[in-house]
Formats: sequence, C-alpha cells, structure tokens
Amino acid sequence: MRLTVREKRLLAKAGLVASLSIVSLTGFHKASRSMGVHLASGLVLVVLALWHARLYARTVKRVATPLPSRSQRPEAPVAEPMSIAA
Repeated sequence: MRLTVREKRLLAKAGLVASLSIVSLTGFHKASRSMGVHLASGLVLVVLALWHARLYARTVKRVATPLPSRSQRPEAPVAEPMSIAA
C-alpha cells in the first residue's frame, strides 16, 4: 500500500507531536534511563522535522524578476527639516 503525499504529511505531523511530547516530558526527569529516551526522541524529532520539510519541498522553479530601472522607480519622499521653535 502506497501512501499519498497528504497521508505522509499527516504521519510526519503526528510523529512530530509525539516525539516533541516525549522530549518535553522526559526533559523534566533526572533519572538516567529517561536520559536515553530523551536523547532518542530528540533524534527522532530531528529526523521527522527533516522528512516533514522535504515533503513540502518546492516543485516549481521560480524565475527571478528583474528589478525596475532607476527611471521606473518611484521617487522617495524627502523629509522636511525640523524647525526648533524658540
């Protein structure tokens, strides 16, 4: 069974939520065994974040539009000098 892109995105988001929850919960524990779980879930979080970003990669190449020439650019407003009232 092949997953669609939408299903992959949902799976990645669910994995991100789960691993972030585990990282957050194990971050409060001082026990040595929770440190291993914390580290493993942190690595899973990074991998899932990379996978999630890859699922949203651009598929259309953007063509750079040239900047308008100086003659086509609008004039910048000039500020009036402040006068100090005595």
